[in-house]
Amino acid sequence: TGAALSQLLPCLPDLTSLDLLHHFDFDNAQLQLCLPGLAGIVSLDLRGTAVTDTGVGSLASLRRLRRLL
Repeated sequence: TGAALSQLLPCLPDLTSLDLLHHFDFDNAQLQLCLPGLAGIVSLDLRGTAVTDTGVGSLASLRRLRRLL
């Protein structure tokens, strides 16, 4: 879940790629919980999630993000 992931991300400061492909229950609210821990993310795969255009818009704060699927 997003809550569990948001707790795990601070323990992974060197994480640059995250694949959430087909995690259908991952939505905008869960993405918001995870955003603080995604600062170093370069590649993010949200295909098959419930994240909408609104959620994707919140990714603008991720300055290192180069690849979004």
